Amino acid sequence: MSLGYGLREDTGQKNGPMRLRHLEVFNTVMLAGTASAAGRLLRISQPAVTKLLAQAEAEAGLRLFERDRGRLVPTAEAQALFAQTRKAFAAMDDVRRLVRNLRDSQAGRIRVAAIPALSLGVLPRAVQRFLRLLPGTGCEVATHHTHEIIQDLLHHELDVGFVFNAPPHEAVQAVPLAQARMVAVATDPALPQPLSLGDLAGRPFIALDPADPLGELLQGAARRAGLEPRVAVRVQTYHTALMMARSGVGIAVIDRYTALALGQGSVVRELDPPIAFTLHALTARSRQAGHLVDRFVACLKAAEREIARAAG
Repeated sequence: MSLGYGLREDTGQKNGPMRLRHLEVFNTVMLAGTASAAGRLLRISQPAVTKLLAQAEAEAGLRLFERDRGRLVPTAEAQALFAQTRKAFAAMDDVRRLVRNLRDSQAGRIRVAAIPALSLGVLPRAVQRFLRLLPGTGCEVATHHTHEIIQDLLHHELDVGFVFNAPPHEAVQAVPLAQARMVAVATDPALPQPLSLGDLAGRPFIALDPADPLGELLQGAARRAGLEPRVAVRVQTYHTALMMARSGVGIAVIDRYTALALGQGSVVRELDPPIAFTLHALTARSRQAGHLVDRFVACLKAAEREIARAAG
C-alpha cells in the first residue's frame, strides 16, 4: 500500500513537479534501502524521512513505496524515477567536485601526476627544484597510467600530467618536453653494443603490453624489422620488465629513465636503429595553465636534461 499519510507541502497545487528536497530524500532512501538508514545519511530523523516521502508522493501524484512488514518496497514507478534521479544527483556531485577542484587550484598549490617511469628519478628532481624556487607552495604528486592522468585532467583533479607519447585528445593539450630512447636490459654481458632488434631473435623476450605507448612503439618497430620475438612473459609496467630482466627471465626493451634509475646490476644496451619516444606535459584545454604549472613544467624539463646529461 502507499505510505498514504496525505501530507504535502502547501504549494497551491497537487501533482506538480517534485521539489529538490523530496527528490533528494527519495534518492537517498533508494540508495540506502531503509528510511532509518537514509535518515542517518541525511542527518534527519526516520519520522522526518517518512514524512518527506509522503509529501513527495502527494506532490507527484504517484505511489512510490509500499509497506511490507515495516519495510519500504519501491514500486515500478519508483524504480523508473530512481533511474533518473541517480544520474541527476551523480551529475550534481560532479559539479560540486569541480567547484572544489577549481577553488583548490587557486589556493597556492599544484596537483601533479606522472607515469611510474618518471616517478623514479625525473619527477623527484623536478619537485625538489620547484619547491626550492617556490617555498611554501603546496604540491600534491600522484603516479598514474596515461589514461588515468587524462581522465583526472578532464575532471580538473590535476593541474598537469607527464606521459610518454601522449595519445591525441581534443580536450587535452600535449606539449613535447624532450625526446628519449628505449634501451635493452638483460644480464648477459656478451650482448653486442649497440643491440639490433635482430639480435633478439631466438632469445627469451620480456614484452610490454601492446596497448602501452612504448609497447605499441616497440611492437611496430619489430613488425617493420620482420621480427617476431620469442615472448617469455608479457608485463604491464617498465619497472616489472626491468625486474624480470635482472632476474634472468630474458631481455627487456624499456624507457631509458627506468633503466637509469633502477638498472644497477643489469646490462644496458643502446638500440640500433634507435627507438625514440617523446616526453609530454599534459594540461586540460578548458582552463589556463597558470604560473605554477608553467614553473613546474620548466622544473621537470630541467630535471630531465640533468639526467640526460649525466647519462651521456
